[in-house]
Amino acid sequence: PIKELVEILSLEFIILWNAILLKKRVLIYNDNNEKILELIQLLPLLCSHRNDYSILRPIATSDSDIIDDLSTIGVYIAGTTDLNLTNDVDLYDVLISYTDRSITVSPQAVSSMKMCSIHRDIASSIVDLKSDNEILSVIAKKTNNVLNQLKSLNSGSKLTEDAIRSSSSNESTQLWLIRLANAEGLL
Repeated sequence: PIKELVEILSLEFIILWNAILLKKRVLIYNDNNEKILELIQLLPLLCSHRNDYSILRPIATSDSDIIDDLSTIGVYIAGTTDLNLTNDVDLYDVLISYTDRSITVSPQAVSSMKMCSIHRDIASSIVDLKSDNEILSVIAKKTNNVLNQLKSLNSGSKLTEDAIRSSSSNESTQLWLIRLANAEGLL
């Protein structure tokens, strides 16, 4: 399913990785429950260093209890066959539609999802891989490299934004690394 998603989204697959890494709200729409369940259970592996399956909401509907849960949990990967949920841009940061073969970043999440050269590097390194295992392995390795680079900036006490800013001359890379450090609880 991961390879299939890479084929569907191509280089834009990296938006999904970025969303999960930065602890965004991800909604996946498909008219087939089995496809949703098959994919949803694998998506936490895009951030295998966290091993967090508590964020999964395999089948979300318009039921008010489920909407309340999604509104309060803050970070989730939810699947749905309910087309109405895809129309509520306040409900998600990133929407993946299997039906439309598309990925959409909601207007309120655009600024916090800006990417940099790290994303281009990872996207180009996975797009031609042949299997889920290869893709997940490369993503895990590159994610760990970035996290280890961030952790190495820690000068004895807590990591600081200044340390991150001094590690790169590229402003978009600095800002993304700061967002990542926040998501990882390093700042």
